Amino acid sequence: MRWKSFRVRLTLWNMGVLALVLGAFGLTLFLTTRQRAASAIDQALIERGLRFGDRPFHRPFGSRRGGRPFRRDNTLGPPPPPDGPKPGPPEGSFFDSRAWPVDQDTRRLAAIRRPRLIGLDGRVLGPPGMAEPWDADSFRRSLEGKGILSTVRNGGDRVRVFSMPWLFDRRPVAVIQIAEDLSEYDRQGSRQIKTLLTLLPAALLIAGLGGMFLTDRALRPVRDVTFAASRIGEEDLSRRLEVAGEDELARLAHTFNGMIARLEAAFRSREEAYARLEAAFEQQRRFTADASHELRTPLARIKVSTSMALAGEESLEEYRTALETADRAADVMERLISQLLTLARADAGQLGLKKEKFDLSDLLREAVSAFPDTAGREVSLDLPSDPQEIEADPGHLIRVFLNLLENALRHTPAGGRIAVSARSEGGGIVVVVADDGEGIPPEHLPYITERFYRVGTARSRQAGGTGLGLAICQSILHAHGGTLSLESQAGKGTTATVRLPRSLRS
Repeated sequence: MRWKSFRVRLTLWNMGVLALVLGAFGLTLFLTTRQRAASAIDQALIERGLRFGDRPFHRPFGSRRGGRPFRRDNTLGPPPPPDGPKPGPPEGSFFDSRAWPVDQDTRRLAAIRRPRLIGLDGRVLGPPGMAEPWDADSFRRSLEGKGILSTVRNGGDRVRVFSMPWLFDRRPVAVIQIAEDLSEYDRQGSRQIKTLLTLLPAALLIAGLGGMFLTDRALRPVRDVTFAASRIGEEDLSRRLEVAGEDELARLAHTFNGMIARLEAAFRSREEAYARLEAAFEQQRRFTADASHELRTPLARIKVSTSMALAGEESLEEYRTALETADRAADVMERLISQLLTLARADAGQLGLKKEKFDLSDLLREAVSAFPDTAGREVSLDLPSDPQEIEADPGHLIRVFLNLLENALRHTPAGGRIAVSARSEGGGIVVVVADDGEGIPPEHLPYITERFYRVGTARSRQAGGTGLGLAICQSILHAHGGTLSLESQAGKGTTATVRLPRSLRS
């Protein structure tokens, strides 16, 4: 047993409080019982004393003038009986007190309870055999006309004494002292104290054992919470504590579950942030590597062309070919740098959109007319009759549709078809660019909008693509609050769906 545990400390506190309560209750009960017993003894003494006189201190024995006359021997009472046989029960009969079997303790108690009559000079007038008053001090104070209660010692025992004056013509002529033995009263008090001293430790022991049992049952939910909480780690924050009832422990479990839920959300948010940071870092690394690679190719062409032209005496036609090669490489570099700049501005949220209200159908017609030579491919345009008014940046949107049409034309063989259509849907406009070209394999479709991502040789830079067109389209559409989705099947074509709100978001 761990003495510093909360269960033990709580049990000890309960036992301490119970000891104080039982001690106070026992002491109060003991004092109250003693007080009532003492009051009963005093009341009995007073009642016995009042039998000898009027209330308070009436004429004793019913004398007409108050009190018995004094005899000539200076004793108070009736005259002695004449000589001869004394009246009384026959010797040896049941009523003869001399024949009663009385022990010494009974005689002692009878002697104590027998009233003592004390004259004004302090001598005991009766009963015979009594040499002195019970309490000389109370005798003197009773001569002043007061009834006095006092306690004296008779051998080893205590005796309670009631002293009262005996009046004759309203003047004290003697003092009566009536006593009561307190031995039984004292023994009863001792028994009560022994009983309390025996029952109090027994009650505390029973209360302690019961308190340990009840405390263990009461703290069992706390132990369960502690055990369950110790099993919840950073890798397993989805677990929760079982909640039963609606008491304080249930509220504790609810609070703990709420804390774990917040920690789980915080850890998940941190993991997502780390994942986004890692993805952004990887994207930035790949972007830098791909951009460097893309720029190195046209630079290499320029370097080779100019180096060959400068290596020796070349004809005018060879110089012209070298310059044309360098010019085409410079165009590729300019286009690539422009695309990279657009993506960088989109990432920084600085595309600088110019909000204008126009008809999207006119913008689609302009995008289709930008490709007059379709190399045997059929381009159809299906637009609604009513104007498709939209509030957006026409310069950036036409770049989106030009990129989509360029991709469709690049990867659709001669004789293929490209369909451009628009329709209203909900609160926005949907534009679809569909072709029946080579399509995109399904394993590449989730990554097709990533920067510099190409699918095999058919989408290499020799075919004219840099792998940035779809990434730019997606960035521009996101800036407008729109979306781009691609559906494709290898050998059956690709469908690009653009959804735009009718008003540019702020």
